[in-house]
This record gives sequence, C-alpha cells and structure tokens, in this order.
Amino acid sequence: MLDIPLEELGAAGHDQWLTALASGAAEVRIQQHADMPSRLSAFLVDQLAQAQTLLSALGHDPERVQLLEVDDAQARDALPLLTPLTDQPLPFNEPEKRARLNIVLARLAELGEPSGQRHAMPSGAAYGGIQVDSDACTLCHACVSNCPTPALSSGGNTPSLNFREADCVQCGLCEQACPEDAITLTPGFLASAERETRHVCHEEAPFECIGCGKPFATASTVANIKAKLANHPYFAGDAMLRLEMCEDCRVKDVWKTMIRDPDAQLRI
Repeated sequence: MLDIPLEELGAAGHDQWLTALASGAAEVRIQQHADMPSRLSAFLVDQLAQAQTLLSALGHDPERVQLLEVDDAQARDALPLLTPLTDQPLPFNEPEKRARLNIVLARLAELGEPSGQRHAMPSGAAYGGIQVDSDACTLCHACVSNCPTPALSSGGNTPSLNFREADCVQCGLCEQACPEDAITLTPGFLASAERETRHVCHEEAPFECIGCGKPFATASTVANIKAKLANHPYFAGDAMLRLEMCEDCRVKDVWKTMIRDPDAQLRI
C-alpha cells in the first residue's frame, strides 16, 4: 500500500490514476476529506467517471479506481481484491502530457480486451473524433490552422485533410473555423486501434496553374472562388482566367496587360 499525499486531490486526475494501473498498481483509491469545496468534489466525480469508462472500454474492471468516503479508513487500508495488470512499469521519456496518456491507454489496451466500439464519455471529456462532409470540404485547411494539437494535418504535396483521433481533445475549434460547416465533432472514446492511426478525411487532385502548370489549389477551391467573384469588376472578361493561375503567374499576367495597354492600369 502506497500513501501519496497531495496538496490538493485535484492535482492528480484520471490520467495519473490510469498511469498507476498501467505501471503495476492493482487499484487506485482516492480518499476524500472533510470540507472539500464543491468544485473539487465535482472534478473528482467527473474524473472517476472518465477513468471507469475508459477501463470498461478497454476490457478492465472499472472498480480498479474508487472514490472513498471521508474517513473511511477500512476501505482505504483494505487489501486489493484485484491482482495487478502487469509487473512491468512503463518507461516514460515523453514530455508531452497527451502523448504520455496515449502510451498509457495503449498499454491498457494490450493488457485488456478493447471493445472496438465508441463509448460515451462525460460532457466535456477530451476524447472523440470528427466527421468531415467531403461534398462541402474545399480543403482550405482553416481547421488545420486552428487545431491546437497534431490531430489535424494537411497532405503536403497532395491536397488532403488527415486526422488522428488519439490527439483530438474535442475543443471544437476546427468545427467553428470551417467556413463550409463541413466538420462535426463525434464525442466519445473509441476503444480500437483505429484511434491511433492517421487517416484521410478528404482528398482531391491538385489544380494546376494554366500558366506554368504548378499545383497551387484544389479544383473545388478554384470553382468556389470563381463563383463568388463572377461579378467582380476586377475579374471581368479574360481577367477571370487569373483565378486559374498561381500567385506568380497572376502577377505576371497583370503586368503583361499593363504593358500591352497602359490605359488598362485604370481598370486593374
């Protein structure tokens, strides 16, 4: 039995509790104390619900984590009813908190029998995925720019949107930033190896500049911009073709027009 005093019980949450189980502890018991503020009590209840849901989803007894009543010395000092999941402590050299938690969840998955299903978590829990409407998404990557974690990424040379659920904290910034309303959050913990893999949510062939052939956007993006600017005087007539050019060719075309027709400067 290891007694671990804390300045405040809220200093350790469900991630630390699960780390103890994944490193060889049989059970984790959180001893409440008198005069706890309501904020702390609510936090511990929420953390307990998250920990027990994760344990159940990964095929373990949720009673491995318990919240004890004030002054319940008998429950605190009782011998564990469950045996440890492992005798091999987890070696930690990962400084990032979410990455450490993912290591813990992966170890618990190895030691248990994950359900393969998505499990409902308490409101506000940092677990879940997203759904992307491929018909609406134009790969503008506003979601990638606003994502505070590595959950969302672009496809590099290939226009695409990629997602890894293990990194998603369900902050909702991607959903709010999407100008096409193409993203919907999917809350809940997915007890499957799919959670750890990065997959393509949407992908398109690149649109090549009509001037130099350089890929610079997607076909849907160009079509969307052309539709919005169809009545703009700057792009009247042949100037509309500039929307099908990369940034370099667009500037060159403007200068060529000015050289051929100096009076056109007033219309550009």
